[in-house]
Amino acid sequence: MLNRIRYTFDQPNFIKEMLKGVVEIDEMFIGGKNKNRHWNKKVPNSQGRSCKDKIPVWGAIERGGVLIAKATSDNKQSTLVPMVRDNIKAGSNVYSDELPAYEILGKWFKHEIVNHKTKQYVNGNVSTNTIESAWAPFKRSVYGIYHNISRKHAQKYVDEITFRYNTRKYEEKERFDLVLLSSIGKRLTYQQLIN
Repeated sequence: MLNRIRYTFDQPNFIKEMLKGVVEIDEMFIGGKNKNRHWNKKVPNSQGRSCKDKIPVWGAIERGGVLIAKATSDNKQSTLVPMVRDNIKAGSNVYSDELPAYEILGKWFKHEIVNHKTKQYVNGNVSTNTIESAWAPFKRSVYGIYHNISRKHAQKYVDEITFRYNTRKYEEKERFDLVLLSSIGKRLTYQQLIN
């Protein structure tokens, strides 16, 4: 039943246009730390931003605006840059961390970085603190409620948390009504769910 409810949380229902102005981008990973796993469940050569045993999630947030998040297959330039260009208006101020995949963004955006490797989290007006704050409830949901999310259903969980973030200022009644409205014409059959 919960998967059927998550099926209604499509992000396009809430995001009508491309992000613009000051936009922060970042990625996070769903999956536990390798060092905390039982010895027979450890994944060799899997540290930090490895996608072998974790699900990468890319996100962009317009300061004072909405969050967009997508579960991805990896965090390579060929994957992330098209998502940035599809969701953020050209010429916007884009702030990110020092991930090498983002180096090319200067062609289309006013791109500035904060270097987390050197413990730099703010550089004047440049920071990724807004998107890091958006990731916090997502991580709390995964660690505290869901515990484990499969790659197959990851995007639906991402849509749910994004919906919650984008409607954080709504009353529960308004949120409930919005979910009901977004369910019109959508049907998730059991066969679709298990395939």
